[in-house]
Amino acid sequence: MTAGLAAITIHAMDPEGDRPGVPFGTALRFASLTLLAVAATLLIFDGYAHAWTTATPFDDARCQVRSGFYLTQDAGESTQDSYRECMAAFLGNRLWWLAAGPALLLVVALLFHAVQRAWTRYRRNPAAVPEGPAEPPAGLALDSATRAVFRAFVVAVLVPFAIVVLGTAAGRPQNDQDVAVGTWMYGGGRDRVTAVVRASEQVFTGVRAADPAAIAAGCEALGPVLREPFPAPPDPKIATSWAEALRALENGTRSCLVVFRDNGPDDGSMTSEFLKGLDQLEVTRTELAEAQERAVS
Repeated sequence: MTAGLAAITIHAMDPEGDRPGVPFGTALRFASLTLLAVAATLLIFDGYAHAWTTATPFDDARCQVRSGFYLTQDAGESTQDSYRECMAAFLGNRLWWLAAGPALLLVVALLFHAVQRAWTRYRRNPAAVPEGPAEPPAGLALDSATRAVFRAFVVAVLVPFAIVVLGTAAGRPQNDQDVAVGTWMYGGGRDRVTAVVRASEQVFTGVRAADPAAIAAGCEALGPVLREPFPAPPDPKIATSWAEALRALENGTRSCLVVFRDNGPDDGSMTSEFLKGLDQLEVTRTELAEAQERAVS
């Protein structure tokens, strides 16, 4: 019985035998806190990887437009899958972000731990620091490490994450639809509108020159541009005016080819449809500009 108690007593002491070992509960809490900090860090830095690993600033916008999944609007699971598939090409360095998170956490934790140990020694003997300071008890050292890990997690991970989240929430316009319209423009919508405008101008260049061959060539070039598949703007009102502009210009193009390429009769529909299409095109461009202004205001 005496031998058993002695064995228990020796086991509870550290190798030097002059102070008690670390309680199991404290070690368990420290390990749990460390694992929780690392797991939360990986989760947050995975979010950073999604946000900041695109090849160019417009790649994310293009993927949103192509998939129909706008980050400021609710969407179905299928559009989310399409968006993830599109963005997968730009997330090859996600592993580096995931590795950088725990590395930053470790560096800041070591820094806090070292500073706190130095500060503790200074407070114990502010007059002079002894040449060989005594080691603090194991329990105190473990508490210091625990606090260092927690502070490092707050400073290195939670603070920048909160800044990003709060800054985004504070700067987000009330009308998220306007933000989606801005994304549509940056994701290829501006190029799409510009292509239609320029192709239409080629037709009217021939009209102003009174050159039937140039008019026919302009109409032949305009048709494929109008029929090029591209998602409609995410705003229903803008999408309606945009669809009406494309439809009217398409009708005018057909009439144009009948008159100037096939030498058919002119029933006046070419002029009326082109004027209607250009009017709706101007309405669309105005609505797009206004939505972008609201998004950044």
